[in-house]
Amino acid sequence: MSSLPASPLSFFAQVPVRSGCVLAALLWSVSAAALTPPAATTPAPAAPRLTAEASYYGETLTHAGLSVALDWTLRHRAVRMWEPREQARFKRTVWALGAELAAYRHRGNHLGVLAGGRVSARRVLASGWGGEVVLGAGYMHKRLDGVVYEVSEAGELVQTRRKGRPKFAATLAAGAGRRVERWLDGALSWHIRPGVFLEVPHNTVVLPHPFLQVGLRYEVR
Repeated sequence: MSSLPASPLSFFAQVPVRSGCVLAALLWSVSAAALTPPAATTPAPAAPRLTAEASYYGETLTHAGLSVALDWTLRHRAVRMWEPREQARFKRTVWALGAELAAYRHRGNHLGVLAGGRVSARRVLASGWGGEVVLGAGYMHKRLDGVVYEVSEAGELVQTRRKGRPKFAATLAAGAGRRVERWLDGALSWHIRPGVFLEVPHNTVVLPHPFLQVGLRYEVR
């Protein structure tokens, strides 16, 4: 059997303590509900199976050309942002393996064609802005732009058709861009990517070529 308070005064003395405990528990539950983000009503974005890219390719920025690339997704990770909103947003990281083809013309000097493979890592924030790093390696064909002559065995200058030679090229680039959310359900984005590729050999040494890519990327999901 529960014992009664020794006096009515002791019972009323416990009322403020009990009320304070109830009030503290109520405030804690309200604050916890306010700090806990609501359940996500938006599913995580699907991983892109394939990404197609087309860009302006400027060797030393101004020697105009074009480049196209295809990237296959190796790994995709989407993390929901901690935000007290019903429309959930995600930041994404994509690791990809791809192939790229580029060509440019340095007028009066040479024509360059590059073909090879590449690996890339791209991070896209919930705001749509993102950055990426690209590493590549492959074949380069360099062809002189203009009429080429060589000295014959008789010591005379004669025109030759041998204008090009094979090379090896290694590429490093890093860029930034933004997803265009209003078009194609966010599958389209633009990018600006400066970089450098190494021409090997060039007169028995290595020649660096800075370049700039500006273009569009489309994700096939």
